[in-house]
Amino acid sequence: MHELKTSHPQTWHELQDGNISVTKSVIPFVSIGADHACEQLNRMMKIHSS
Repeated sequence: MHELKTSHPQTWHELQDGNISVTKSVIPFVSIGADHACEQLNRMMKIHSS
């Protein structure tokens, strides 16, 4: 994270602009946090691999 500004400037700008949510639907105003989206993806992968 210390080098994010120089190593990945586009990501740095997105975070500065507050673009830290994930939209999984076309329904407006139902975005979720990135950590929540990762947890959902992890859960789906565990279910599919069983």
